[in-house]
Amino acid sequence: MRIVTVVLLAMIPASVHSSQPKPVPATGSVCVAAVEPPNGGEKSLANPAGGNRVQHYSIRIDDLPLVHTAPDKGFRTAPLEYSKKHVVRVFGDGKPVASFYFKFSEFKSNELCLFFNSLYETWQLWDMKSTGKWCARDKTNLN
Repeated sequence: MRIVTVVLLAMIPASVHSSQPKPVPATGSVCVAAVEPPNGGEKSLANPAGGNRVQHYSIRIDDLPLVHTAPDKGFRTAPLEYSKKHVVRVFGDGKPVASFYFKFSEFKSNELCLFFNSLYETWQLWDMKSTGKWCARDKTNLN
């Protein structure tokens, strides 16, 4: 019986024995990615922005000022309280088109990327590390 106990303990990773809870950051941030402008072509995988109706999007997170997206540059929000539930409101040509709530604790990091999927015309919030070049602040420097 003693051997089995020792073997089982040896199988538990060392990180479990000494795991300390990760410190919770005080703030987080959201990068809003550049939005590809619509065009007159037919929507397809090769032309995901084809035929999109909205010309200009703007974003409001919580009670922060309304900010306008750009086709070539993304931007980072002001620091947001990590432990708070936040609301994102998206406006297309001045009219509400989407809204949702999020908490940073629902993600793996406190750096998030809000981006527009032009093929499906939906807004998505992902961990920054998962977005790769999608959330680059300057779409002209993607190399």
